[in-house]
Amino acid sequence: MRKSSRDAALAVSQGRLFAQALGWDAAPDVAACLRSRSVEEVLAAAPRPTELERFSARYQPIVDGYVVPEPPWTALRAGRFHRVPFITGSNQDEGAVFTRNLEIPDEATFRAAVGLLVPDHVDEVLRL
Repeated sequence: MRKSSRDAALAVSQGRLFAQALGWDAAPDVAACLRSRSVEEVLAAAPRPTELERFSARYQPIVDGYVVPEPPWTALRAGRFHRVPFITGSNQDEGAVFTRNLEIPDEATFRAAVGLLVPDHVDEVLRL
């Protein structure tokens, strides 16, 4: 699958929306501005995911026809991926980015929140 101009435009648009949300969209070189900031500065300035949605920002893989030749979920379902050893991991409270400022006063509310994030795997997640 070749890169579509729509996908490329979406990627550029999402980058601009992120820079706008950070208030850095007027910088002469936004990429250089981002690179010059520490991780702490970017994280402190970055809006919460729900705030990014206000800017219509949706971050996802962009099919570029080279590195990502087709939607990842399509390739995975069809078995079209390289089977190579890899290392994976997570950080303490990594998932908190999805629940920041979300009040969960009881188990029923927690179940509902999990259902919004992973509707097909609620029982599995809760069991874990």
